Amino acid sequence: MRLGSKRCASFMFMGRINGINLYKHGIARMYLNFDDAGECYIFGENGRYERAGFAAELSKLESALHELGETMESVYDDSYISKIREALQRAGIAFQLIEIQPDHLSICSLLVPRTVPKALTQEFFEAADSRKRSESALLGESDGRNCSGSTWARSNSTMD
Repeated sequence: MRLGSKRCASFMFMGRINGINLYKHGIARMYLNFDDAGECYIFGENGRYERAGFAAELSKLESALHELGETMESVYDDSYISKIREALQRAGIAFQLIEIQPDHLSICSLLVPRTVPKALTQEFFEAADSRKRSESALLGESDGRNCSGSTWARSNSTMD
């Protein structure tokens, strides 16, 4: 990125779509998007990413930050978030915090309620195993593993 490390402190990498790296600014909640060559893109009206002028997009971001009393060097961290929450509370604005514990979540697993019949659960896992084998074949993987090396796990001991 062409901003330098101090000016990048408040950006979050949000993902990559069709070779475009998406960076969201934590304070302004605006995106700067770049391909691997450093070309800037915007999400166009037609639902596709289109090339855009870096200087113009950076100027829009800096203007938004200026309106918030911040700069590109402002850091979006726990301290900043606490400051904003306190200001909202002083203004009488309530908010609800939903905290997710990442060590308890995995996109590779599924929690099945006890009320789901065992036959439906078995059918789901058979379909999931088949899908994962297909994905593994497409990716050139032969061991049926996914995500960070974990395998599909089943436990019928807690199901009816």
